[in-house]
Amino acid sequence: MHSRAERYTPPESIDATGAVDVTEELERFIAGVPDGSVIELPREARYRIESTLTITARHHLTIDGNRAALFATSEGDRNRAHVRIDGGSDLLLRELIVVGSNPDAGLGDDAYREEREAQHGFELAGTTRVELDAVAVTDVYGDAVYIGPGSDGTWSAQVWVHDSIVARTGRQGISVTAGRDVVIERNHLVETRRATIDLEPNLPPQGARNIHILDNTIGPGRLLFVAAHGNGPVDDVVIANNELRGRSLTISVTPPVGSRRTNFYVIGNTSNKPADRSPLRFVRIDGVVVRDNNQHLVPRRAEEGEVGVKATEVCSLEVAANDFGPETVALLQGGSRCGAPPDSRTPAPPAIPARDNSAPPSSTPDNPAPPSSAPTAAPDVAAPSGEVVAGAGGLTWVYALLVLAVGAGLGAVYAVRARR
Repeated sequence: MHSRAERYTPPESIDATGAVDVTEELERFIAGVPDGSVIELPREARYRIESTLTITARHHLTIDGNRAALFATSEGDRNRAHVRIDGGSDLLLRELIVVGSNPDAGLGDDAYREEREAQHGFELAGTTRVELDAVAVTDVYGDAVYIGPGSDGTWSAQVWVHDSIVARTGRQGISVTAGRDVVIERNHLVETRRATIDLEPNLPPQGARNIHILDNTIGPGRLLFVAAHGNGPVDDVVIANNELRGRSLTISVTPPVGSRRTNFYVIGNTSNKPADRSPLRFVRIDGVVVRDNNQHLVPRRAEEGEVGVKATEVCSLEVAANDFGPETVALLQGGSRCGAPPDSRTPAPPAIPARDNSAPPSSTPDNPAPPSSAPTAAPDVAAPSGEVVAGAGGLTWVYALLVLAVGAGLGAVYAVRARR
């Protein structure tokens, strides 16, 4: 993208050592770069961002992070997103690290703080055709990536999040509240305090449509792997070929009272952690395919009547060729059986210009897998002023943190990218 575009680097007057807050200076610099350009940050720079870095109504713009870190040291207020992309289209952010200031991020009780739950790493607000490529987010109070509406209610659309790392959040890993045509693939997500991926419209005009969750490697998380609840439509969702380690394949889809949802495909996923309850639960859905998954149940739970799939008032249902463990019932269907058999062919991902749309939805990920456990707190790091803070370092300690959290970490992601 933009191989012949004009390239810009921040002036030396913007501190790149992390010594001072440069939110306003960096924001002004980005705003002054013309559309159709490439912004190249200094390699492994450290930018201290204590408020929201907002990128508003930009088009055909690339920000090449060169593994630069944007980090916060202060707690901030509830709505301090670290990077907010407000409107605009055809945007690429790559090799950029966002580090929040949540010292308890991860699986513990203290990780989630309601008064700071909207401090997302990347917040997309009504943005069209945006790519997050080989980014990393860690230690935020909110979600690593939040895909939502613009101020006028416009949904974000044609979003591609790939080959990236999420390590420790205070809320979700990736959320879609108002988004369509979204592909989430080949990412590492580990130690998310609430749902790892959350498809949850906040209001009836919002929703999530044509969402593809493909080939990700998922580490431990506190609540569901995929939650699809909320107050609006959530339709045409494919969850395929994800590998879960130290994490059960727990998926729950429940529409608002009096409504139904359509077309959920759960295909070819594997987990090495037995589930202690029925892992896959669907309520009032038209069109569900659950096929070729491997998710054992804890044996005693199977004996107590837990099953692989619980379907309530579901029409057009296929449950086939799954491995839920020995002597485990695959399906418990409540309500009358209805509808013709669903189309069992896996839908193709949405056409996103930056993505190779000819690739099959079940391609094997190149990235290494994270371990089944990881540290639950960030190390203390000396800030430039000399005080000791959690979540305040530059690239050296960010790499150390992420390597501990996800095995080979970003270095492996970048190595894979170099081979392509």
